[in-house]
Amino acid sequence: MTTGPVREHAWDALGRELDGELLRPGDPAHDRHRRPAIPRFADVRPAAVVRCRTAGDVATALRFATAGGLDLAVRGGGHDFAGRSSTRGLQIDTGPMRGVEVRDGLVRVGAGARLAEVYAGLAAHGLALPLGCGPTVGIAGLTIGGGLGVLGRGHGLTADRLVGAEVVTADGRVLRCDRGEHPDLLWCLQGGGAPGVVTALAFRPVPEPMACAFGLEWPSTVAPAALMAWQRWAPDAADGVYAELHLDGQRVRLDCAVIDGDLAALDELVGRIGVAPDVEATPALPLHAAKRWLAGSPDQERPEHAVVTSAFVARDWPAPAVDRLVAALAGPGRRVDLLPMGGAYNRPAPDATGFAHRRDRFLVRYEAAVPETADDRVRREARDRLDRLVADLRPHSTSRGYRNFPDVRAGADHDGANHPRLAAVRDRYDPTGLFGR
Repeated sequence: MTTGPVREHAWDALGRELDGELLRPGDPAHDRHRRPAIPRFADVRPAAVVRCRTAGDVATALRFATAGGLDLAVRGGGHDFAGRSSTRGLQIDTGPMRGVEVRDGLVRVGAGARLAEVYAGLAAHGLALPLGCGPTVGIAGLTIGGGLGVLGRGHGLTADRLVGAEVVTADGRVLRCDRGEHPDLLWCLQGGGAPGVVTALAFRPVPEPMACAFGLEWPSTVAPAALMAWQRWAPDAADGVYAELHLDGQRVRLDCAVIDGDLAALDELVGRIGVAPDVEATPALPLHAAKRWLAGSPDQERPEHAVVTSAFVARDWPAPAVDRLVAALAGPGRRVDLLPMGGAYNRPAPDATGFAHRRDRFLVRYEAAVPETADDRVRREARDRLDRLVADLRPHSTSRGYRNFPDVRAGADHDGANHPRLAAVRDRYDPTGLFGR
């Protein structure tokens, strides 16, 4: 909690200590860099942004924030649906630390790198990582939450490829962790969150495959049949098939990538649904190009005020649950995305990494969105609708959500059975709870 205004001379002293930049209100760069990617949090304005170039900058900023009793947030990509990268205190921005280097069989990435930069840096060497498609998503946040994406069913989470990291702890120490040094911290970072500020990551990449990308679209009348068919097919498909199902009350869309040409799998799904879709497709492309196609245009319109939550599902939904979900999507601003698990996601034991959700069939992401100009009443009603839908489907879902589509209200569970061990790691490296629990 911010204890009071920081005197100007203190800000000046902080600026002189940094290799990076200190941005204060009134500086045009302050507003540009503090703006979150999620419009819902656009009015949360930090007292200052520290654009960190080194781990030492992060340590300096942490000491300043804790000494001054300032609220603190860490921002890499800024895509945090819970607003944890926004603050009215001090924002630590790792954006300047965005190098991508391939050396000795590993890729070393600065914590501020966005996925488009990682794709490009790897593709130049014929390599890839199991990442999401969003080009502006930050690599650090994606990894410490798990990391789901096109290659995941064949190669696991982004976090499963993590072999080392550099982390600045609350007391300003700069720690390097791998399987030999601070292995408990590495384990936590592999999908269990970060009890510190991640400044660099090292991954073991895989060869970049060829992929065909598809967008299949049906009218909303097909939604019950599509969902029933998808949940029985997608988690059990070949490892090279990754297919997300999107439902919004107006249409049904399947975004799919097929690795190395196993196209018969898609025909199987369409046959199960029984209605021919409208189809967009690419020829076989290097994976980074197929991902770019799936991500779509960065100028695509996006809801201005959205509330998101998620739940893992361990068993297929029965038909009555599917019907309730489809009925609840009638009306504007309501959307559900279903992401398949299975394959390499589910092969490790639940305690092999900090990511505990290794026995689930799919993840459901719920969203309620209203226009940016909507008043508080309309926003509350959207949240209430979302809560009712989630509660209605809770008997058919687990109590656990995905850390990267978080629900931060009291009692939200992103740790699963790994909670006691994750709590012990957090207590060891962040005993005051500066980075949350």
